[in-house]
Amino acid sequence: MAPATQSGPPLFPVPATAPSSAAPGPPLPLHSPEVSRARFLPKPFLRVIKPGDREWIAHILYEASGQLRQNIRQNWHYPPSPIRSVAPPNPHDYFRQRMFLWAPMRMWGIPLKCTQCNRKMHHSGIYPKAREVIDVASKYYLIGGDYPRCSQCKLPVCPWSSDILKQLDPSKRNKFPAVLTTHLALDRKCVTLLRPRTAGNSSSYLQQAFQEAHSEEWARRSCDYFTDCDMHKKSCLNQSQAVYEPPPPFCPLPLAQWFETVHANDVAGHLDELKGVITSTFGRILKLDSTKKVTKKLAGGIENTAAWMTNVGNEYGQVLNSVLTTGEGAGLDDLCQGIVKRYRDAGVPQPDAIYVDRDCCSDRGVSPVLNWFRPWTSTVRLDVFHFMRRFTNGLTTEHHPLYGTFCSKLSACIFEWDKQDVCRLKEAKRAELRKKHQGLEPTDAQVLVSISSSELAKHCRRRTRGVEETRALIKSLLDSMWPLVDGTGLHLINHESMSRVWKVQQKHLACIQDPPGVQLYTNIGSGLEKGDKTLDVLRCGRGSSSLESFHKHQCAFIPGWRCNALHTQMYMLEGVSRWNLNRSAQALCMTETSRTKIYDIRLMSNVNALSNRVLGRPLIPEFMPPGKPTGECIASGTDQQRGSPEPASGYPAREFV
Repeated sequence: MAPATQSGPPLFPVPATAPSSAAPGPPLPLHSPEVSRARFLPKPFLRVIKPGDREWIAHILYEASGQLRQNIRQNWHYPPSPIRSVAPPNPHDYFRQRMFLWAPMRMWGIPLKCTQCNRKMHHSGIYPKAREVIDVASKYYLIGGDYPRCSQCKLPVCPWSSDILKQLDPSKRNKFPAVLTTHLALDRKCVTLLRPRTAGNSSSYLQQAFQEAHSEEWARRSCDYFTDCDMHKKSCLNQSQAVYEPPPPFCPLPLAQWFETVHANDVAGHLDELKGVITSTFGRILKLDSTKKVTKKLAGGIENTAAWMTNVGNEYGQVLNSVLTTGEGAGLDDLCQGIVKRYRDAGVPQPDAIYVDRDCCSDRGVSPVLNWFRPWTSTVRLDVFHFMRRFTNGLTTEHHPLYGTFCSKLSACIFEWDKQDVCRLKEAKRAELRKKHQGLEPTDAQVLVSISSSELAKHCRRRTRGVEETRALIKSLLDSMWPLVDGTGLHLINHESMSRVWKVQQKHLACIQDPPGVQLYTNIGSGLEKGDKTLDVLRCGRGSSSLESFHKHQCAFIPGWRCNALHTQMYMLEGVSRWNLNRSAQALCMTETSRTKIYDIRLMSNVNALSNRVLGRPLIPEFMPPGKPTGECIASGTDQQRGSPEPASGYPAREFV
């Protein structure tokens, strides 16, 4: 946006009027008329740069003789403000756009080398292709002040190609502001808004938001122009002869598909980092679960090719891998063997336990899960939530008034609370109530009522009761609830169905018990004051409930209702890597973090590397640089989807930023 005031002399000097005296005077000095420098601009520039911007941009780039300026010291250049004069205002002066000049060789004196012969390149004038970059509420021009050319190969190189940017240091490389497509470009601030994989965030939504912001900016500039026209009209002696041009028409933004193309190009430039975040994730307790929510959005060539999305998580809620499969439990050998190889190559010991929603045991003695994760000998356990869900097949309906009571009693038959943790929580709540009620001592009943279920889960541990005690308690629960009916006489339990369910599920009682010697709880925070007591905040690693929560978010990774193979893999890679980074502090058991919200792996790596050199410590302590991708298949399951996403436009891949 143009600055409020103009600095420096006007670009177009007003010629002095001749003296009105008739007496002859000394001869006036002859001055050469000011030559328009816009004619020095390359012809391709004229298709991109608007008429009102050509002259001031040419003054930035060229000397009066037509030679390219060599003493360029800054990237950003801003247009002059409109000049009030006797003539009517020019509408193009009110819609000027700023310019970003990219000239690393002439601006910083960086010696660039040819990627073919490794010889030093020299700049051969100005890059002939200008770009118009879309920002949040305006546009600006991207112009290459260097046109690197190798003296040996005679090959010119795009000044913002990836081969050139890789030769710059991180500080200089981060100054490049845009992600490019064939003809246009999008500012990185806008690309950042495309990245969050949350519900409702889509290219269509952002395209409409940007369109609204650009429209409002166009209207504000039109208002400025009409205001100056109105003031000029009032100052004219003959107002009827004042003629004013309309402002330039509003130029709509590209469609949402173009924004999606930019997003795909950005992801294509960070594939190794995204894959590295996923394949550098490990855990002591693994969870294996599948969902159908994502597969309903598959379209194009992958429609009806997959029935399940299978995910493997750890005790911190991070995801080790996510693949599409044709059936639940089918085609998981490659997924599991890839994780086994990841652990072996990294020197990480095998996990202590693996929680599944099926195939927890076998009549042959070896669980199918251990066949997938061969040669591991980890303990395989059945998720308690899925175990309890199997009992609903023996109920008449889930809408029965006693359904919630039955599930609560069934959970109590399986788990018991740690008595020491419960006592500490009671004392803390007692002190809190005493302070709240001005020293009055609460009764035990009042303390118990004040403790919520969320407080119990946050500050207290649970453990399983054991096979025989659980068997006796569940049998007693069923015996007590066989005859129960609602107000209409409908029984809660279908006797025949529940008898069959209970007979089958008794063999899984051993599968739901806590594995011996495995620490299932992680302290994720201490120092929470409740009353005059300090309580720990605990996270439970038991079961696959964290994956059930992830499934809901994973479905939101893909915006809209349908998605093709390229964008499905793109969304999954980006969504899972961001999901893991959000939980990296808990995985490292860190209490103090930088509180930043950064997902750019290269940027965080560069910041920490420079901070270690200057300060002797990382500025972002919760960030651990990921390793190289292990080659595992991620976010795809068919042979057609095993490749990496390619740039989504016809522009050569080496030109992408």
